[in-house]
Amino acid sequence: MRDILLIDNFDSFTYNLVEDLSCLGAKVEVQRNDRPLEFLLQRLQQMHDPLIVLSPGPGTPENAGVCIELIHAVKGRYPLLGICLGHQALTVAFGGVVDRAPKPLHGERSLVQLKPDALFEGLPSQVRVGRYHSLLATKLPNELNTIADVDELVMAIRHQQHALVGLQFHPESILSTHGRVMLGNALQTLKEKAA
Repeated sequence: MRDILLIDNFDSFTYNLVEDLSCLGAKVEVQRNDRPLEFLLQRLQQMHDPLIVLSPGPGTPENAGVCIELIHAVKGRYPLLGICLGHQALTVAFGGVVDRAPKPLHGERSLVQLKPDALFEGLPSQVRVGRYHSLLATKLPNELNTIADVDELVMAIRHQQHALVGLQFHPESILSTHGRVMLGNALQTLKEKAA
């Protein structure tokens, strides 16, 4: 059983993620994004094979509590999956740009093109996903690669050297097909070599 430290960005989808991850056999601990960094790092040290999940949430990545600071503290030490706001925080943490989406989408389904990646193992090259966002990554730094997109808009990223992945869409949404498969793949494959 793998331990998950799920950082709650005060979002209604947080406990959908808890349910999906628990159904996949993970032991999930939820902590709010206003907890001190030192406390979160101590919790990680006490966990078995931890994976950090940054939840969706309202607002901008710069206002997502401890998220960006946590990303910097754990890179190269612990694997991390960012979802929606968590994905945007990952983008900003490495110097990317998050800006207004051409069209805000809240509760809409999109057909996303997947690139070959361990996160999408066993999935078709296109899947339908639920999108709930008015911001998105508009410029990525060199160390982040796009692993999924829709109409050339970034929908998923992976760091080139560290076990850090971000999804702009919501795999935990009922609108997303194969979302639980993606979360299961994250549990199985996101490992930090240095940890």
